[in-house]
Amino acid sequence: FQDVAFDAQGRAWLLDRLAGRKVSVLGPDGRLVAEFPLEGGPVAEGGGVTGIFLYDDGCWVEIEHGKMTRIATAGMDASERVVRTGRLSADGRWLLAGALRDRQTAGVFVRPAARPDENPRMLAEVRFDIPVLHLLMLEGTGRSVFLGAQVAEFSRVPPYGLERTAIEIVEIGMDGRVLRRIELQAPELELEQFRPLVLGKDGKIYQLWFGSEGVELRRAG
Repeated sequence: FQDVAFDAQGRAWLLDRLAGRKVSVLGPDGRLVAEFPLEGGPVAEGGGVTGIFLYDDGCWVEIEHGKMTRIATAGMDASERVVRTGRLSADGRWLLAGALRDRQTAGVFVRPAARPDENPRMLAEVRFDIPVLHLLMLEGTGRSVFLGAQVAEFSRVPPYGLERTAIEIVEIGMDGRVLRRIELQAPELELEQFRPLVLGKDGKIYQLWFGSEGVELRRAG
């Protein structure tokens, strides 16, 4: 499985985008409750799915880090493949999007969830001190937005090796002001992760960290 999300009933929604190309739902006892196919409508192939998200109106999957489509309703029924662009903030008010504008700058964009066809507005342009390798996180509470990135600094002389890398999380207020920056240790092992950083329901940020001694779940913020 490549991603997992838990609902209010304690059920685990497991994303299998490659082998079974489906989402499996397990009850708190570990038994299979339901399965929903990934492919169909805007999902041309399961391998194009890049995350699973649970909201009040059901289960949504993200396609190529851009659009999202609902595959199941809150009542656990198969859903018509409704499509929207951007990730929904935790309070359901905003659709969020982010993109690199150059090697050290990222833009964060928002639009009202109630008006998904409205043009997005730029909330903030975030500058990092050293180049960005990847954007890793984009989540919002409704009061602020969290943008996470892995940043890295390379030597300026041959063989141009890596000198420093870190995870930097920037919290942005809905007025566009940077509220704070959090720096975390980058993983020791580079393994594929769709969502190495998540915003918990408690408002804390959790990092799935890979090291030589194993995997750790770390909390920050």
